[in-house]
Amino acid sequence: MEKSVEKIEEQKLRKFPGAIPFILIICCIERYTANSIVAILVLYLNRKLNYDQSTATAIMHANDFLVYFFTVIGAIIGDSWWGAYKTISLMMVVYSLGITIVSVGAIEALNLPTIALTFIGLIIIAIGSGCVRPNLNAFGGAQYKLPEQTNDLKFFFSIQFFFMKCGSLSAYFLAPILRGDVKCFGMDDCYPLAFGVPSMGIFLSFVIFMGGTQLYIRTSPSGNMLVKVFGCIFNALGQKFKQRKQPQKSHWLDYAEQKHGKKLVNNTKLVLNVLVMFLPLPIYWSGFLLQNSRWVFQAAKTDGDIGWFVIKPDQMFIFNPILALIFFPICEYVLYPLLAKIGLKTVLQKMTLGGLLGAAGVGLSTIMEVQLQSKYFSILWLIPQYLLMVLSENCLYIANLNFAYTEAPTEMKSVITSFVFVTIAGGNLVVVFITGIKFFSSQIHEFLFFTILIFVDMVFFGFLATRYKYVQVQKSVNS
Repeated sequence: MEKSVEKIEEQKLRKFPGAIPFILIICCIERYTANSIVAILVLYLNRKLNYDQSTATAIMHANDFLVYFFTVIGAIIGDSWWGAYKTISLMMVVYSLGITIVSVGAIEALNLPTIALTFIGLIIIAIGSGCVRPNLNAFGGAQYKLPEQTNDLKFFFSIQFFFMKCGSLSAYFLAPILRGDVKCFGMDDCYPLAFGVPSMGIFLSFVIFMGGTQLYIRTSPSGNMLVKVFGCIFNALGQKFKQRKQPQKSHWLDYAEQKHGKKLVNNTKLVLNVLVMFLPLPIYWSGFLLQNSRWVFQAAKTDGDIGWFVIKPDQMFIFNPILALIFFPICEYVLYPLLAKIGLKTVLQKMTLGGLLGAAGVGLSTIMEVQLQSKYFSILWLIPQYLLMVLSENCLYIANLNFAYTEAPTEMKSVITSFVFVTIAGGNLVVVFITGIKFFSSQIHEFLFFTILIFVDMVFFGFLATRYKYVQVQKSVNS
């Protein structure tokens, strides 16, 4: 029997409701699956499908863009029509199907149209993964009663972060081994297995998810605020054009007040003011996402033999979750208090610092690329640039989510959160454009370009931050 929200009041409030372990395990498996694909895809495109490095990089980031694009679509589907539970369960099946198609297409002995199956599979994966992610976060939050369990909900998201990083760590370590150390189907490697294990993982997560059905608190679809915001904007633009010969209103969004009401119009104004701060962020993410492509090729030029173990180029991903887990408490309890003492307290200031650290990370990769032109050195010398990116992500991404949540109107917090993913999608598009047109013949020049671009971009972001006026949003027990 399906539980309603009111059933929460009949239960003893617990730090971990019975449904939470199911959701956390699924988060871990989903992150393992997604990052397994990230870890091996660019090399698969380059070495198996014979795309050059620039084209493989462009395809890789185009695929990432689709995944993040479908998070917005998935949020609309879950909030407006199907509900989170139905969206997650159905899209897990779609997700698994897409990976299976890519895996089967990688079996050379079958003589299948590998390229066609790969792209069909990747599109299906983007749809499935994009629709699962936002609804899984919302579904986990729905298991708590607010405001009584506000602190428990915060703890859930912290534990969820831990489980996701564990999934990422497993993927970045295991996927390259399955790809390179195992031989199957008469091949010297085993991409079918490297893709196949995540497919089985997602199907297992579907079984686990269904196993917790009786424990879940489900909410009915109530309409997506993102749809309403865009409706308000388009209506205002249309009415302003129709009434262009009449006396002008003080703000162009006021033209939508007759249809959408004063409250939605005012909230939309607040949303747009916040979103202005998001405009520079795709440039930052374009540099950050080079870890998934260009840095893999860079690692391939180094010596992965560290004596007792040989690090594969696509295993360098593993340092992101390792360093993130190590430095998360250091940032929270050491770095941020020190920054506060010197006056860097606001979330926008932290985001600016994070962006500049990102520019430094790409800048360091530029120096390493220069060194690779004249010498052959250990892959471990690349760790400092990964560390800078981890610190950058910790400062910017967490602060960005905090900024989006606290500054948005109570009714529109999901709208702003959706645009966090949109900025990451935009970053992928920037990389696709720069690498796709092959503007730079030298990898050194390309890295240098991204370094300067991100630095100038984040200086501009810092300027916008000085002009931003923080708003006080009225709290709601239903937020």
